Amino acid sequence: MEAKNFAIRKSPCNSPLPELEVPMINTMVACLGVEHRKLNGLNMRLAYGATRLASDPGAIEANQTVLRVWDKIRQDLWPHLQIEDGLVSWGEAHHAIPGGLLDTLKNERQEMRKLIATLRELSTGVDREARLISGA
Repeated sequence: MEAKNFAIRKSPCNSPLPELEVPMINTMVACLGVEHRKLNGLNMRLAYGATRLASDPGAIEANQTVLRVWDKIRQDLWPHLQIEDGLVSWGEAHHAIPGGLLDTLKNERQEMRKLIATLRELSTGVDREARLISGA
């Protein structure tokens, strides 16, 4: 007897997923994994730079490196959140996320958006200060 090769394509709510949604969701989750690894690397570089600056606050090169890394983190955060939003929206529309967890996710996402807006405001001030210090 020959075994048939098949994939189970069921959502968490046990109804079949439309054919195109499976690869879409897999791609989004894989993309988020890559983005998380990239952000982790940037966070490590930021922490390393902050450590260097703590021991030598006047290190111009270290300061510029930290500002470049910070700018990259800021640029990467917003698209990252958009991908996560897409997954949460899909999960909500397909009733694939329990109500309590969905409420928690929505509250956390709102809080993240507030924090990112605050970071932008703070970074604008830091960027101005850095340009003044470097004479740009």
